[in-house]
Amino acid sequence: MLERQAFDAEGFVEARDVDPAADPADYLIAGTIRPPTPNTRIKKDTVLVNPNEVVRIQPAFTGYTGRYVWHCHILEHEDQEMMLPYRVVA
Repeated sequence: MLERQAFDAEGFVEARDVDPAADPADYLIAGTIRPPTPNTRIKKDTVLVNPNEVVRIQPAFTGYTGRYVWHCHILEHEDQEMMLPYRVVA
């Protein structure tokens, strides 16, 4: 995990309703960037994301290729693109 930052979820929904093609995340991520806490500085395969928050990650796939799935552990979030397949290539 690289950092955390506040996210205006209500503003995101409103902006998406006005223009579905816009990328409101560009202007709705606000607040102070917070570095990882000591217990999140170590390499992990899961990251806690709090409500109304964006977490930036930088995964390392050295030596690991193939098909994977990026996902949220809240099943309802699958419909909000929080469960997507991706492929790591050499």
